[in-house]
Amino acid sequence: RLLRGDGVDVLSDMFGPDSLTGVRVFFPDPWPKARHHKRRLLQPDTVALIADRLRPGGVLHAATDHLGYAEHIAEVGDAEPRLRRVVHGAPGLPISTARPVTKYEHKALAGTEVAELLWEKAT
Repeated sequence: RLLRGDGVDVLSDMFGPDSLTGVRVFFPDPWPKARHHKRRLLQPDTVALIADRLRPGGVLHAATDHLGYAEHIAEVGDAEPRLRRVVHGAPGLPISTARPVTKYEHKALAGTEVAELLWEKAT
């Protein structure tokens, strides 16, 4: 299912704890300037909310082409005690980790590496 709206508001207002099998965050705005880092979507409070809404075994899947944001996402996700990092394509995950490549991404990312980050909620 897809919903249109502010992601944090949708998670907090429309879903209860342990209700989602997966949350995917693909290519969020990296806000590369240091003074704007506070605007990044995947902050500790947001990742904690995602962890709360994921059911046990549920997956958070993030992708970015910005190295600095990938490092930030990795730190924030790894710091959330209810999540454990898993390898992309790991067997037994409740959602597919295949990610469609958009026409825009294909043109924009020629020669750019995409970081795929995955966590599973502890059971």
